[in-house]
Amino acid sequence: MDERRFLIVLWLWLAAHALVRVLGSPVLGVDDVEQAIFTQSLEWHYGFRQPPLHTWLLIGLYELLGPGLAPHLVLRYGLLFLTAVALHRAALRVLGEPRLAAAAVIGYTLLPLYGFGVHQGFTHTTLQSAFMALGFLAALQVLERPTAAGYAVLGLCVGLGTLSKYSFLLYAAALALAALTRPEGRARLRDRRMLLAVAAAAVVVGPFLAAAHREGFSLAALAAGTVGGGEAGYAERVRAGLVSVARALAEYLSPAWLVALALFPRAWRPRLPGPGAGCALARRSVAFGLGLLLAGVAAGLVGYVKQRWLPPVLFLAPIAFACRAAAAHALAPARLRAYLATAAVLAGLVLVGRVLYFAAGPLWGEWKRVHVPYPAWAADMRALGLRPAVIVADDEHLAGNLRVLFPRARVATPHYAFYLPPPPRRRGDCLLAWRADRTADPPPRLLAFARERLGLVPEPGRERRIYLRAPLIGAGPEGPFARLGLLRARCPFATG
Repeated sequence: MDERRFLIVLWLWLAAHALVRVLGSPVLGVDDVEQAIFTQSLEWHYGFRQPPLHTWLLIGLYELLGPGLAPHLVLRYGLLFLTAVALHRAALRVLGEPRLAAAAVIGYTLLPLYGFGVHQGFTHTTLQSAFMALGFLAALQVLERPTAAGYAVLGLCVGLGTLSKYSFLLYAAALALAALTRPEGRARLRDRRMLLAVAAAAVVVGPFLAAAHREGFSLAALAAGTVGGGEAGYAERVRAGLVSVARALAEYLSPAWLVALALFPRAWRPRLPGPGAGCALARRSVAFGLGLLLAGVAAGLVGYVKQRWLPPVLFLAPIAFACRAAAAHALAPARLRAYLATAAVLAGLVLVGRVLYFAAGPLWGEWKRVHVPYPAWAADMRALGLRPAVIVADDEHLAGNLRVLFPRARVATPHYAFYLPPPPRRRGDCLLAWRADRTADPPPRLLAFARERLGLVPEPGRERRIYLRAPLIGAGPEGPFARLGLLRARCPFATG
């Protein structure tokens, strides 16, 4: 498969997923709602749980396309397209044969995170993946033909990758260690032009690190709280860490490893001819990534790992395996065709599964978050003459979707209590919102957050409650229905 055909297949695959999402529901899903809330202001950080680059890019798309589902899809599928193109270019350099390069990249669809997960969520991971692919391509360029521009691009990829997700640093460390195992890699790392890469990375990530230092943010504390394994003793943390890593590896690599084992058994032989420089970089970076992860477990620092946290460790695994298969002469045409057919069938099943996910409510009564009638509620609010200037929503899904439906309102939620949007620029209503089919009364945490953080206190005896009822998206006029509760409060600040 030449590059032109590969790009056509890639475009059709991504376009099909985007079309399913557009036709399935206008509702923002997991991860996207968080980002929609944060797009209300340009900040150096949004709580430091994740770096800010994804939010910054989305703010730009909101300015260009307007709030809604469209900018989220443009960013998501633009990043996936960029990732696949960069990986394909890298695989062509490493494997030297277009058909094998295409097969290696198609192998990513056999990994649950990239075959399915990135279409549902994983905003920061999707951005991180793009810079991991670009970073690998830049590293190959420096390895083969070092230039000052090549070093600068490599540094930019490292800086932007760090701003996409903190765990990118693990990927960069594994790549650097892999380069140290080869004479040409050591020569490139000793080259004075490496200072250009360091300077480029520092220019990109330095201001954010300065802001983090001013705010007292500790990456070590965040990592310990995420993967540390709690207060268990050392032996228990190590045991739990090893079990967690084994489970995460199996979940991340299935069914890819089963397909590879069935179709390319010769590639699993322990002794194979020595790889070229590119293949060595891919294979050894995966080995070093796993080694660093296991070293963290052995040191008692890593006691818990999820499969969705493994991309920095295993991102290059499909290319590394393609290198092994090529070295073992395991890629017979018939087996390669069977592999591509298997990948096509699984990709088709995933696409059908996504269609059924959106259709599950109307067909079988399995209603999901994507069926919540936010657009109908917004239309009813406008029909009642409500002009929200401030909305305080009880949960992040309600907040994120109201944010895009009322783009001129400022929306906050106790779910992200650390983030307050700037004051509204116009006069209007100050509203508290919650899912009234759960409780008719506003939840206590909503009232407390609105009072303590925004000064919104309903006047005793004069509060005005509004309840809106609308059928779920895809349901008929007979329902089922969902209810939204609204509580009007006096705005304690001037608007307009």
